[in-house]
Amino acid sequence: MIMFDYLFESVALGGVVMIPLFIVSVWGWTLALAKTVQFRRELPSDEKFVERICEFYQQGRWSDFESHCTSRTLRGKILMKILQNRQSSEAQMIHSLNEFFLKHWPSLENGLRTMTLMTTVSPLLGLLGTVSGMIHTFYVITAFGAGNPVLMAGGISEALITTQFGLVVAFPLMVYANYLNNTKNKIRQVLETIINRILNIEYGVHSHV
Repeated sequence: MIMFDYLFESVALGGVVMIPLFIVSVWGWTLALAKTVQFRRELPSDEKFVERICEFYQQGRWSDFESHCTSRTLRGKILMKILQNRQSSEAQMIHSLNEFFLKHWPSLENGLRTMTLMTTVSPLLGLLGTVSGMIHTFYVITAFGAGNPVLMAGGISEALITTQFGLVVAFPLMVYANYLNNTKNKIRQVLETIINRILNIEYGVHSHV
């Protein structure tokens, strides 16, 4: 309760700038949660997943291979695409996979740029609140003089609290956005490894998507 009381009091003292800061925070962490759930589905939980999939393909165990083909994940969709095109020529297979990869990969990147943008916007909103608070303080000094600190307290509180909240919103979101970007790169590495190893099994070449 004390924490919530402090939060509500801070929002009240911070002024109108606290509203967009709150919106940015909620929006950013909503995106973070959505991307976390999506990425956990994409990353294989089994460290030997790639080896097992390639073994199924090499041994022609198509039912086992197909059991990992699902429309729920990009990984499953790519495996399904490979299975559908396994009797195609090398050029057709590579073209089909490249086209599919370029079309569907942005679905994993969506939201990450917005999160990165919010880590930049939050401190700027805090700075805006700082400027607004200082303007308010100078207005009070001009109107009533500097002899009454109580009158100046509102502007000073607004300046300090918005700066604090801008940094509090931005820093953890920036750290987590960096973590999600690293996870996205791991997912890409896994997908490219699967594709290139299966292409090597099928055609005896090292092709790159």
